Amino acid sequence: MTADARLLLVDGNDDFLDGLSAWIAACRGFQVVGVAHSANEAFERIDLLAPDMVLMDVTLPDMNGLDATRRIKSRAGAPLVILMTFLDSGAARAEAKAAGADGCLSKSEITGEFSRVVGTLWRLRLGRPGWSGAVPGVAHPNPGKKREIEE
Repeated sequence: MTADARLLLVDGNDDFLDGLSAWIAACRGFQVVGVAHSANEAFERIDLLAPDMVLMDVTLPDMNGLDATRRIKSRAGAPLVILMTFLDSGAARAEAKAAGADGCLSKSEITGEFSRVVGTLWRLRLGRPGWSGAVPGVAHPNPGKKREIEE
C-alpha cells in the first residue's frame, strides 16, 4: 500500500486555501499537512513538516513563487514543487520550468488538472508504473534520471 502524498499548500488567499484544502481532502492518495500564506512561511513549514510536494501560487505577498521555487529547489532533499497560476499559457509554464518547478497548474482548472498532474508526478517520484507518456507542464521528478517531459 502506497502512503499518501503529503502536500503543503501556499497561497496568499485564505478562501482559495480553504477551498483547495477541502477539495484535496476528498481526493484519495493525498493529504494536506499544512498551509502557508507567504514564501517565508512556506520555507518554515517545509523545514517543520517535510512535505512530499508543495503547491504554490506564483503570486505571493512577500516573494514571487518563481523565486521561492528556486530557493526551495536549491536545498538538498527538496520536495516536488508545483506552481499554480491564473496565467495558463506556454510562457507561464516555461517560466515555471526554468525556475525548477516540477509542474504547473492553472488555478482556473485546478480540479480538472490536479489528479492528472500531481498524481503523475507522485507516481514518477515513487518509480511506479502507470505513467503513459508526456503530461503538459510536468518535469520528470526523479533526480537521478532528470529529463524533461515536453508538451
